[in-house]
Amino acid sequence: YKGGYEHWDFVENAGLEYLEGNATKYIARWRKKNGVQDLEKAKHYIEKRVELFLSKNGPMTTFHDDKNAEDEAVKFVQVNNLAQVDGDLIIAIANWTEIGTLQFYVLETIDMLIKEYSPSDPKFRDNGDEWKRP
Repeated sequence: YKGGYEHWDFVENAGLEYLEGNATKYIARWRKKNGVQDLEKAKHYIEKRVELFLSKNGPMTTFHDDKNAEDEAVKFVQVNNLAQVDGDLIIAIANWTEIGTLQFYVLETIDMLIKEYSPSDPKFRDNGDEWKRP
């Protein structure tokens, strides 16, 4: 994020909790650092967030209210020129109000990325700089 908007500044300014902050960190960096391993870590943090929310609130309570994060998430995504899908995930994680957003949209999208960019996929390559499909 050199010259951009640092992730820790985004987390602090948006008031993200620990689990959301870690998930967004791994999503923001996966293409330039550890690839699918970072996506799997992000998934793990989101699964834990869903589990804790439901255990505290029960399955009938699906809403969480914290709208402060959307502007900061959009700024972080734009300044760091993140891929569209990565940016959409970060904004959804930072600004979720319904647990289903995390349970379905976020987790399903991460699963799709893991499958698409899995090293077992013969179309996958790491060009040493960024995780891409040929």
